[in-house]
Amino acid sequence: MTVSNSAATPSVARTRHVLSNGFVVLLAPHPGAVVSVQTWYAVGSADDPPHQTGAAHLLEHMMFKGAARFQKGDIDRATLLRGGANNAFTNCDATVYQFDLPAGHLELALDIEADRMHDLRLEEAEFEAERNVVLEEIKENLEYPESRLLVAADTATFGGHGYAHPVMGHRRDVEALTLDDIRAHYDTWYRPERAAIVIAGAMDVERTLEAVATRFGGKDANAQPTAPARERHRTPFNVSAQRIERRDPVGVARLYLQFPGVTSRDPRAVALDALEHILASGRNSRLFRSLVQDAGLASAVAVENDPRLDAGVFWIEITATEGTAPAAIERAIAHELEQLAELGPRVTELQRTQHALRVEEIFGRETPWDVAEFLGDAEMATGFEAYDSYLADVAALTPADIRTVCREIADIARATIAWSLPESD
Repeated sequence: MTVSNSAATPSVARTRHVLSNGFVVLLAPHPGAVVSVQTWYAVGSADDPPHQTGAAHLLEHMMFKGAARFQKGDIDRATLLRGGANNAFTNCDATVYQFDLPAGHLELALDIEADRMHDLRLEEAEFEAERNVVLEEIKENLEYPESRLLVAADTATFGGHGYAHPVMGHRRDVEALTLDDIRAHYDTWYRPERAAIVIAGAMDVERTLEAVATRFGGKDANAQPTAPARERHRTPFNVSAQRIERRDPVGVARLYLQFPGVTSRDPRAVALDALEHILASGRNSRLFRSLVQDAGLASAVAVENDPRLDAGVFWIEITATEGTAPAAIERAIAHELEQLAELGPRVTELQRTQHALRVEEIFGRETPWDVAEFLGDAEMATGFEAYDSYLADVAALTPADIRTVCREIADIARATIAWSLPESD
């Protein structure tokens, strides 16, 4: 077992342990009445095999359908009886199982997670029922024009990479999945060396580490000798301008403007977080002021920096006002980006953004659930040391950093420009 220590900012001490089988244990003790237990698997929708999109997400559903000790319905029932809550999610890079429990009940979560990591029961009837649930989710999601537009934009931006397909998968692929496909996915990915457990909140550290090691420290849970390498980058990403126009039964136009972004480990990710705020956080943000407040071209603006393991995306979403020409919105966005690329933000503008990022980060670490989620995401994406460094990186930002990312990332010549337009136009 190896161990390293670090003190996080703001004021969250934690330790990182690696069991002999590669299973990572992150402990963040803090006095209180609640403990959060989260198990992170290094597998997401981008790891779905070709023509098996949706496999990671469907397996997440199956993890609640019974194992050797906890049968179907037992997980939710045991959690509720102890006054706790649980959840799970799949994104493109990870699959996560979460518990919030009163202090003293943390070993329930350990028992559940060890049970379904070691001995998940995959049965045909449950598989068919859950696949139908997922197919209904896909159908409902694609009823929204903005969802169809985002799928088209991701396909154009990410090409043949797994990021191009939706987390829930394409309907035709999910319909073709078999129970054997899901079992193979489980055997390949749900292994100690591909997982990390994060425990934050009320606990005795030594006792907790012993409890984790007892349940997860044995041989590889799925009895395979060596885990295959994680190879996902199948084709190059698209880096040239592309245009998509859809006609939908909508009253106003909607734009997704996507730029190929940066990886989770790229130091420019922090500057892109700041650019996100400068462009679309609050009424003083540049795009809100120019498109909504001054020109009346749009009714809503949103910007997000989304760094990922292999490549990120930086996107701008605009809801146009009725009758507004798409070209006018594109010109207005291009003008704001060109101004930032040439002149950078004002000093006061950057200071306000740094303050907002700091407040957002601190409030985002308030509860044990928040701390566990932040640490788990950092462990999977950047290394858990990022938990400490983020606020210092924000404080070190300069106007030149914003100019650089505007020139290198937010360049219209490299963007996917996807419009959903009213059928009547």
